[in-house]
Amino acid sequence: MVKTNSIDEFKKGRMVALAVVIGLLILILKLFQVEQTASLPYIYLRALIAAVVTYFGLLWVFQFQVVPRTLMYVLTQASLLIFNQTLFVELFIFRRVGRIYEALLLLTVLGIITGLSYISFATANIFNVAHFKKIPLVAVGKTMSFLLTLVSIYFISYSIFESGFFPLFTVLILGVFYFLLIIFHLRHLEIPRDILWRVVFLTLGIMIISVVLLIVTGLSSAVMAFTPVVLFYCLIGLQTNEKVTTTQLMEYFLLTIIVFAINFIGR
Repeated sequence: MVKTNSIDEFKKGRMVALAVVIGLLILILKLFQVEQTASLPYIYLRALIAAVVTYFGLLWVFQFQVVPRTLMYVLTQASLLIFNQTLFVELFIFRRVGRIYEALLLLTVLGIITGLSYISFATANIFNVAHFKKIPLVAVGKTMSFLLTLVSIYFISYSIFESGFFPLFTVLILGVFYFLLIIFHLRHLEIPRDILWRVVFLTLGIMIISVVLLIVTGLSSAVMAFTPVVLFYCLIGLQTNEKVTTTQLMEYFLLTIIVFAINFIGR
């Protein structure tokens, strides 16, 4: 038991170290930025770098004790979450404040990035360990995966809307990201394959339709990004819960009505 605990503590230490490295990497790349405002290609490149470092960093955290399913879904999901998080920080925070000089802002951003990164890594660790032995934390991992996916959908929706791409490209690129986020989360739920693809494509289709409608409204990116988040929350709840109560149905209905009303009334 002592040996197991020491291994767990060692892994936690590596996860904290990797989370701090990701946060520092993003801030260092920003501080060494030549232009006052970074170009979009440079912003997306920095997010990609953070995602790649995350993928191989988690291999180091897990001491390369992984299975093919971990490489395909678990590590990729965590890397995608970091990619989306980095884009959001770049486009929502850094673009609004310019270069970083204030220590308080620096520490706040570093804390947020490190905290979310660690939660993502801890969730990935739960699913990776579950491939080798049964652990009671799998249910917690599924809940955290759901919450992280909600946050990530908001991050990537805001980032793509804010990037100002051509409408058709916006719909296509968000469709790709939504598909990946949906499938990565659902793979943890152990849903039968025939039901899995039905849930994936129904959820994806409705979210893409919402993006088309959102582009027409032309509201701020921060407001529009809430719609796909709410739709994912409602649709996944409706399709994956074994028994949906009347209260839950009312909750999903009201949330959907409210979020669309905000978008169309606010035009």
